[in-house]
Amino acid sequence: MNDSHLFDVDAYVTTCAETNNVGSHALGKMAEMLLVVELLKRGHKIALPLVDDDGVDVVVNYRKAVQVKSVGRPLPGQAFHFLTLRKMNVGNGERRKMALAEHVDVLAVYAHDACAWWHIPAAEITGRKNLTLGPKQAQWRDAWHVYDVAA
Repeated sequence: MNDSHLFDVDAYVTTCAETNNVGSHALGKMAEMLLVVELLKRGHKIALPLVDDDGVDVVVNYRKAVQVKSVGRPLPGQAFHFLTLRKMNVGNGERRKMALAEHVDVLAVYAHDACAWWHIPAAEITGRKNLTLGPKQAQWRDAWHVYDVAA
């Protein structure tokens, strides 16, 4: 067996994969795994919660709680739209919509069709029910610095 590519992530992972036949739940998991791979490649420490009741999908550098969202096709004008609310368990079997910004430090959004990442600090989405990502949010596109310990 050839072990030369055993731990070469780039040999196995392509971020711009064909996603037409992939369900929405699988697309979300793909985005989570792509984020983990990219953060590991950049030297960050990663923890994956066993349960994500509070919306935390990934913990970066033992400090930053991250919710990962994925979006598909853009709206006209190359903008992507999604909700910043999440249904969460609040006890006694009750579920209600809660703002992601209350539970995470960073919202990471992967646009499959554009092969692009946006990394948005929670302070930028506080009080918003939805968000549209496009040219006006260019400062958060590929903003990997938000995961740095000092950020």
